[in-house]
Amino acid sequence: MFGALIWLVISLIVGWEDAGFTALGVGLLVGICIRSSGRGTHFIFGILGGFFTLGACLLGSAAAAIVSATTSSLDFYGAFMHIKMGFLVTALINETTPLMAGVYAFATLEAYMLSFRKAS
Repeated sequence: MFGALIWLVISLIVGWEDAGFTALGVGLLVGICIRSSGRGTHFIFGILGGFFTLGACLLGSAAAAIVSATTSSLDFYGAFMHIKMGFLVTALINETTPLMAGVYAFATLEAYMLSFRKAS
């Protein structure tokens, strides 16, 4: 959730299309947090790291899309309550470039690799 909030803030500051590289920072943050709290070498820690990273990236992108749908008469909550899931998915697909998809994949792999504690 914290990663998605960071994603949203950076998306709003630098713009939707430039925020894709924030995924690398989110992957680093999630991987290190899971490694320090999990202290495990089992593959499930890597799966969790990748899952949380990709989820934070998608949630942050969805929140940025909802913010871009707000108007002077429709605040974030109103836009969130009236937005259709199909529209949101379509907006995410249309706004995600191949480069951003590659960065998301790399960030997910980064979090997967960083989530493990080195076996002693």
